[in-house]
Order: sequence, then C-alpha cells, then structure tokens
Amino acid sequence: MSNVVSRGRGFQRLLLSGAVLIGLLILNVVFARPDYNWDMLAYVAIAHELSGDAGATAHQRTYEQLRTRVSAADYQRLTESNSYRALVARDAQAFSQQLPGYRVKIVYPWLIAQLETRGFDPFDASELIAKLAYVALGLVVMAWLGTFLPALPAVMAAWLVMSLTFMLDLARLSTPDALSTLVVMTGLFLTFHARRYAAALALLIAGIAVRPDNVVWLAAVGAILVWRVRANRLVTGTAVASGVALVWLLGRWAGSPSWATLFHHAFVGFVPYQLDVPPTLQLPDYLRVYLRESHPANLPPFLLLFALVGGLVFWVRLRLLGKQDSWVELLGTSALFGLGHWLIYPNDDRFFAAAYLTIMIAFVNTAWLLTRPRPTPVATV
Repeated sequence: MSNVVSRGRGFQRLLLSGAVLIGLLILNVVFARPDYNWDMLAYVAIAHELSGDAGATAHQRTYEQLRTRVSAADYQRLTESNSYRALVARDAQAFSQQLPGYRVKIVYPWLIAQLETRGFDPFDASELIAKLAYVALGLVVMAWLGTFLPALPAVMAAWLVMSLTFMLDLARLSTPDALSTLVVMTGLFLTFHARRYAAALALLIAGIAVRPDNVVWLAAVGAILVWRVRANRLVTGTAVASGVALVWLLGRWAGSPSWATLFHHAFVGFVPYQLDVPPTLQLPDYLRVYLRESHPANLPPFLLLFALVGGLVFWVRLRLLGKQDSWVELLGTSALFGLGHWLIYPNDDRFFAAAYLTIMIAFVNTAWLLTRPRPTPVATV
C-alpha cells in the first residue's frame, strides 16, 4: 500500500513540476519576439501546395498573406532587402524553384496546412508549431534532468537551459528546427537513458521527414550502438540504411536540387533558378568555404564554447567512470554528429541545438555527481 501511495505522490510531483515548467516556458515564448525569417515564406507556400494551390497561385497567395501579417518594415525586409529577395518576390518561377529544398522537410509545412484548414493564419500556424515544440522540448529536458535531480532543481535547471539565446531562437523562428530538436532529444533519451533502442531508431528515422540532416544523428547513434553498446548489428544497420534511403526518396519526391547547389546557395551566393541553372563548384571552392567558415570570427557563436565544455565533461567522466559510462557514449554520439554535420553544412547554432543540450545535461549531471558523497573504502586485513 505504501508503494502505491509513494508512486501516487511521485506522479503528482511530476505533474506539478511539468505544469510549473510549462508556465515558465510560456512566459519565455510570450516575451520572445518572433523572428520573421525568409524561410517561413517557403514553408507557407508549400503548405498552400498541399492544400491545392501551386505555382503562381501559391506565390501570390503567400506574399499577399505576408503583407497583411507583418509590419511594413518587415515586409520590405523580406521582399526588398537584397536583389535575391526582390527577384523571388516578383518572379513566381524563381520562387517556385526555391521550394524543393524546403519541401523535403515535409512534416512542418504539412502541419501548417492542417492548422490552416482549421482556421489559422498560416504564418500564425508556423509560429505556433515552433512554440509548442519548444515547450515540449523543455519538458523532455526536465524529464532527463529529473532522472538525477530533485523536482524543483530539475524544473529550474530546465528553465534556465531553455532560456538561453540559441534555445529561444528555436521558438522565435518559423522553421522546423524546434520540432527537429524535440524529435532528436527524445530519440537520444530513449537510447541512452531508457535503453529502448528500437523505439529510438524508429523515431530518428521519422525525424528525417522533419529535417533530412537528422540522418546524421541516426548514423551517429547507430555507430555508437554497434561499437559501444553491442546492439544488434543487423537491426541497427538496417535502420541506418532505411534512413539514408528515406533521405534519397524525399529528395526525389520533392525534386530537390543537388547538395552542391544548396551548398553554393548557402555559402557562395544566392541561386534564384536552382533547377534551371545549377551552379558548379570545384574542390578549391569547397576548401575556401570550409577555411572561411572555420575561422573563429565566422564560427557559430556557441560552437567553440560547447566543444570545450563537452570535451571537458567527456574527460572528467572518462576518468571517473570509465568507457562504459552511458554519458560518455552520449557525448561521443554528439561529437560524431557535430563533425558529420559540419562537413555537410558548416554553419548556424540552431542545427547543433540538440548537441548543445546533451552537453548541458551531461554537464549538470557531472556537477551533481561530483557533489555526491563517495563511499568510504572498507579496510581489509
């Protein structure tokens, strides 16, 4: 009977902790001003495609809704701040050729379309999805912290983590990044805490439809499971291969331009007609981009900090607990992801948000571990 009462009280504390954190995160969301980025135009236009509009109709509808949704200053910034934005604002063909690179992230615009059919303005819907994912992500962080911290410290630590600038950006941007980070963090929790490998791999595969570059997380988790955990190699290898196949299928379905074209668009110069006139890059061009982006002045603001903290936590745990520590495995997975993603797309903190979160949670766990009293060795004769 006492066990039932204890479990009941524990469940009540969990519900109360979750309610408190949700309230704090809603305050964060309320005071975090939306960042009206150009990408939201592409996602809204794809949502219109899913609802039956396409081409010039989707283009016209998207920009008309934008005009009524944002301030005149924001509208001018999104449509006239450079020659590329001005061109895609007036040329439906150029605009439509930007969409395949966003269409591969189909879950986010599909959710926008679903909310629009229920009466939401599509731009409001794009914000709402990001904000809800941000709040849910905070609950996952709290749940992970709550596996070793008391309820109140877990809530406060989760709120502080979610209040950092790069975390608030996930709620401010109308992009799938908050949703993607939520999926990845849940998959990592299932892998390294719950040890539910099949569920974790299935979730990470599904996360590829949120952001195709989540295949890097899937590959990193698969590598650690095979190398360190000795998980079933056939199942793990099949899961990773399925993820790679899904990336290819999504690209073919969406008509996405090549990685080289998207790389040129992001790091060399905007490409308004990505399908008609794909750019060409030579090896020296790639090397120049990587050298430029690796300069400390051009690195994502938090990358070096978290690389140093993660390395320090990794070393401390390795010294204290050895190679079999699950947090060592988690930090190793994050390092593999960071390296792999940097080779694909060497920029932007929001793509590394899940890696940063794992490092922060591991840091808190390590600090907590170091404050615990250690058992006194028993003298032997």
